[in-house]
Amino acid sequence: MNRLVLIMSLSLYAAYGQAQDRRYYYESGLDKYDLRDFFGALEDFSKALELDSTVAASYYNMGLAYEGLEKYDEAYEYYYKAVSIDSSDSDFLYAFGSIEYTMENYQVAIKYFNAALEISPNYIDAILERGNAKGSLEEYADALQDYNAALMMEPFDGLIYYNRGLNFCDMDQHAKAIKDFTQSISLDALDSDAFSARGICYYHLKKPKQALGDLDRAIELNSMDASAFEYRAGIKEESGNISGALEDYNIIIERFPADGDFYFQRGALWEIMDKPDLAIKDYDKAIELNPDDYDSRLFRAEICIDTRAFDKALEDLNNCVRINPKDPDAYYYRAVCHRYFDNQAQYCTDLIMAKQLGFQVPSWMLTDCD
Repeated sequence: MNRLVLIMSLSLYAAYGQAQDRRYYYESGLDKYDLRDFFGALEDFSKALELDSTVAASYYNMGLAYEGLEKYDEAYEYYYKAVSIDSSDSDFLYAFGSIEYTMENYQVAIKYFNAALEISPNYIDAILERGNAKGSLEEYADALQDYNAALMMEPFDGLIYYNRGLNFCDMDQHAKAIKDFTQSISLDALDSDAFSARGICYYHLKKPKQALGDLDRAIELNSMDASAFEYRAGIKEESGNISGALEDYNIIIERFPADGDFYFQRGALWEIMDKPDLAIKDYDKAIELNPDDYDSRLFRAEICIDTRAFDKALEDLNNCVRINPKDPDAYYYRAVCHRYFDNQAQYCTDLIMAKQLGFQVPSWMLTDCD
């Protein structure tokens, strides 16, 4: 009997020590997470899980750390495990909904935000994120209800005004959006995203002076804001400041060299400046980054036609038709190439298709296609 008591006492002591060790690693991981030492946090949370694999909070915290490292697939797995163990915790449900939102599974995200709100009706982050998910599904009126509800709870939260402003932008209600972005800026004068978004709204309202002021400020606050550079370049181009627009695109491309859209836009500028060779180089790069870039292929084909490089133009236009078989421009320009190569049947087929799709084909070009 005494031996049994001793064994039980030793077992209880070991279990107590294990629990203490788990708590140490758990709290140490939280401290490291708060310091944004996500790798260190993962190491500690992993040790806590090794000591007890039944604790949902440890899986949840592993998910947080992986999300901090932008490793969303791993975060998903750990959040899923936390919810599987304990589906009554609103934080776990919200986190899983949030990672579903990040992975663009908006309907599923809404399901988990709803579940979190059933448990914690005033969970403001869940309300806000649900609004964002609804907006991503173009359910703008429903999203607006969530933003309004969130603002009733937190009337001095600039992020809520910012997100509602984006929703108004998507609804083409730019004046209302500007009011929300202005309110967001009044609550945080260093909010570069709000300056950028407000500038874009001013652009859509055809107020270039106000737009440039906001976009300049956004770039001052965040020199990696590609949208601000892009819209500022567009405003400069429309006002005739081509060199200024080119300068902005040079900066964007230097900072975002893997985005083919910016090469296309700079290529179009080179064409305006009557520098087709430089335009071709940018279109080449855009197509290298995205072989299905319709616009770059079409613009490059037009230059090739102008320089009588019809074989290269035809290759691009064949790809354009493959990428977007409903755009009449590709058929028209391909017909021009077929005419050069004396491919009468293909010439007529493409011209007729271009006309059917809405291209204003000169009547004289169709004379031989009756």
